[in-house]
Amino acid sequence: MQNNQYILFIIVLLVFSCRNHEIPKAKIGYESFFKNKSNGNYYLKINSDLKIDNLLGEEGASFRIICPLKLSSDFTTKDIEKIDKFIIGTKFEHQDFNDQQKYIIEMNFIDDSKERLSETFLNKNQIRSLIETLECISCKIQYRFFMDTQKPYLSNPMCIPVKDILEVLEE
Repeated sequence: MQNNQYILFIIVLLVFSCRNHEIPKAKIGYESFFKNKSNGNYYLKINSDLKIDNLLGEEGASFRIICPLKLSSDFTTKDIEKIDKFIIGTKFEHQDFNDQQKYIIEMNFIDDSKERLSETFLNKNQIRSLIETLECISCKIQYRFFMDTQKPYLSNPMCIPVKDILEVLEE
């Protein structure tokens, strides 16, 4: 009897994991990329047509913005799972300006190569060598649902001009 219940649970989980969510795709736009002189951290300022932190109706939902250093703007969740060098931000500070949704996000340049035991930060020279031939780095907001009960959320893409990142690295 227990085996039957376990199998039924697995089947129900699989059925629900294929569900599509009804969350609209946010249109995000680039505003600026800068370095905080006092703490040395990099920040990205974006705007959005939707209030990102309330898209799921959950306060404190753990969204992240991810910017692969080697993929085009039409990357998918499956592509994200394979990337090893990227810019990522998880700390969103919401700012309201005349009904426009703006966010300042702390960003980190990450190397998650398979030969490493854990993620490490990319240094300025590594970042420069990875992006200097690019014009733009595409980013999307991503949210993965608990136990993948629904397809992961991805916003529409946004572009960070590489020239802006290179200028900030020179500061």
